[in-house]
Amino acid sequence: MLKSEFVRKALMTLSNRKVDSFNCAKIFDNDFQTSPELKEQAKKYPHPAEDLLKLSKNCSRLITERGYFTNSMTIEEESFPIAYGIFFHNQVTQMEQLLRAIYRPQNIYVIHLDQKAAISDYHVAKSIAECFPNVFLSSKRFAIKWGDFSLVEADLVVMRDLLRFSSWRYYINLCGMDFPLKTNLQIVRFLRGLNGKNIVELDFRRWIHRWRKALKQKPVPHNITLAKGSHYVAVTRDFINYTVNNRIAQDLINWLRNTTIPDESVYPTIFYNTHIGSPHPYNKNIQLNRNLHGLDYISSMPKATKLSKIELGKILALKVEGMGTHSHLYKLAKYVAWKGEKPCSGSYKHSVCILGLEDLKHVILKEHLFVNKFERNLAYACMEEWHFNKTCDEYVNLANDMRTHGSYSQIYKLAKYVVWQDTKNKNESICYGSFRRSVCAFGLQDLKRITLEKHLFANKFYRNLPYACLEEWHFNKTRDEYLSLVNNVPPQSDWWKRIERMGLQETM
Repeated sequence: MLKSEFVRKALMTLSNRKVDSFNCAKIFDNDFQTSPELKEQAKKYPHPAEDLLKLSKNCSRLITERGYFTNSMTIEEESFPIAYGIFFHNQVTQMEQLLRAIYRPQNIYVIHLDQKAAISDYHVAKSIAECFPNVFLSSKRFAIKWGDFSLVEADLVVMRDLLRFSSWRYYINLCGMDFPLKTNLQIVRFLRGLNGKNIVELDFRRWIHRWRKALKQKPVPHNITLAKGSHYVAVTRDFINYTVNNRIAQDLINWLRNTTIPDESVYPTIFYNTHIGSPHPYNKNIQLNRNLHGLDYISSMPKATKLSKIELGKILALKVEGMGTHSHLYKLAKYVAWKGEKPCSGSYKHSVCILGLEDLKHVILKEHLFVNKFERNLAYACMEEWHFNKTCDEYVNLANDMRTHGSYSQIYKLAKYVVWQDTKNKNESICYGSFRRSVCAFGLQDLKRITLEKHLFANKFYRNLPYACLEEWHFNKTRDEYLSLVNNVPPQSDWWKRIERMGLQETM
């Protein structure tokens, strides 16, 4: 629900954002293919001639010209603030674009700038942060080296800084090369639907070589089983508080100092070990294989089980806000295209795809909250355009719904759709069947209109051809919905055309 009439009116004045001198909409078409010339253009895409430091000295101008959402927009979003840790080492302009995409006044943001970064980047980041009451630079900075404990130290500082603010519910950590795939409202609905569960990706392949050096020195404390996964998570405030302040967690983190790439072991190990008392730990009963294609599940039982589509339908009851099954949730914080696992039209850096133009049409279909990684080029500009327009369209649709339904006052009527006989206003009582006790008993020609209604049920039907056709429509709609979740294909919607082609006549 949008917060006010002011917000609704402001939204109606928004215009879609477009990248200069290029039609990004073409990229998201299924038949779009890049040419060598276009790839070269993408690399040389002209960055806007902008002076962020100068712009950020005038905060109102920065907020207006850069298009920040300075209203919490919906009551739903306002009541569910999120904490973000943003880590970057260069490209402060790209960091600002990421901040702008995820900014809402109810959220809290702490930015960690690598100690090795240029002093000019620091001044820009500091100036931007000073324009917002909920954006801060981290209280301490580290010179981060890939695979080193410094990334864990930076994360701990950011988390401690965020814990000073009492309002937020979930923590998401991002790097400067990430970008959101979901709107803030979608992220809020997804996190709320988790009911306190944590998203921490686990990788069950053998990674003993990462810990061998430390294991030779002393055993892992507290009978902890080491686990490897992703450094990037979406976890509750309680989980962060445990990680930062619990003695067992601190003993583990100190032990991991002498391991390789420790940042990929901290969260997964705390999450995986159910006996150490971490909030909402890993559910060992069901876990998704690294190979998401085909939906092959590994259970904790000795034998792996491959679920049929029928069996999968039973699990779909655990689905949260269109984001996949419960076990799938552990991987949904961030989509990463690793070398050798997924296609990449761009280039690779540290075995991770830097996404190119041809990747975008596939990436936007992913269920993940964020995607990594982008450089500041044409592909990034088009993603920014797509996300901004998607966000605006979402709010405009909410505004239109509120205008149509009288600020949701009509929601109380949405349980059941009934057409009453009205002799004074026949336009309000269209019925191609017949009226019985002043209520329309629907006919065939009413069906197309009925299926577009927002109501949960419709009344009334008799056991005749319209009823049989609606039964067919509902069964096929349900089946297609589940199959689309499995196969990632859109549901079929041509049932009415099939009926029209059949030339069926009304039979009562």
